Amino acid sequence: MSVYSLTPLARADIFDIWCYIAGHSRSEEAANRVEQAIYDACAFVAEAPMRGHSRSDLTSRPLRF
Repeated sequence: MSVYSLTPLARADIFDIWCYIAGHSRSEEAANRVEQAIYDACAFVAEAPMRGHSRSDLTSRPLRF
């Protein structure tokens, strides 16, 4: 498994997302599911960072979608 790391700001953003969902939906379970989906997506990209394809019609930067 590949390792990834999040900046403190990214971790804070995930916490803010969790708080928003838990507060507005009144469901910590829903907030936990979204948080886990974010971490799963990070792991997915870390395992093979060249997944996806370039979109030169959207940006000239070397980003993958």
